[in-house]
Amino acid sequence: GRWALPLPEPDHPVASSTAEGSIGIRNAELTPSYLSQPLHIVSAQGILSPGQTAWTNATITYGKLEAQGTLEYPTLCSAASPCVGHFSLTAPALDLGALQSTLLGTSEGGVLLRQLLDKIDRRSVKWTDLSGTVQVATLTAGKIVVHDAVGALDLGADSIRIRSLNGRVANGTLHLAGIVDRSE
Repeated sequence: GRWALPLPEPDHPVASSTAEGSIGIRNAELTPSYLSQPLHIVSAQGILSPGQTAWTNATITYGKLEAQGTLEYPTLCSAASPCVGHFSLTAPALDLGALQSTLLGTSEGGVLLRQLLDKIDRRSVKWTDLSGTVQVATLTAGKIVVHDAVGALDLGADSIRIRSLNGRVANGTLHLAGIVDRSE
């Protein structure tokens, strides 16, 4: 947020200061303008250090989605060390159709990632670049059910890159990679 220190420039260095500590959160709500309903934080542990902010042991719910995860991001960034946050998310089940309805506050069909990116774009949200992993025991996309899904994702201002998505489908395996790119 605005409380974060500005990026240092060679001609205008940032005065040295640090923030350290920890915070525990229970039963809080995060209500960003681009989501149709609040994200409920059941519990999370925040750790502030001079170089990064980390959220660990986080348990969240959003509609029918229940998940556990972590999020770490640098507090100071420069051209030499880009500002990329890292996350991990684990969920017992995820239905992409139900998630689409919950995220967008609609039951309309359509492509989930495209509609989400369109909604975020209308609100002029500045996304932090994120890179991370997702593990879902049962991932449902329409009539396709993927068991033990493990994915690696990069989320940016203009794209969502699926580096890999692997899992078991019927009597076989699934490997998927791709990108949703809004820059064109």
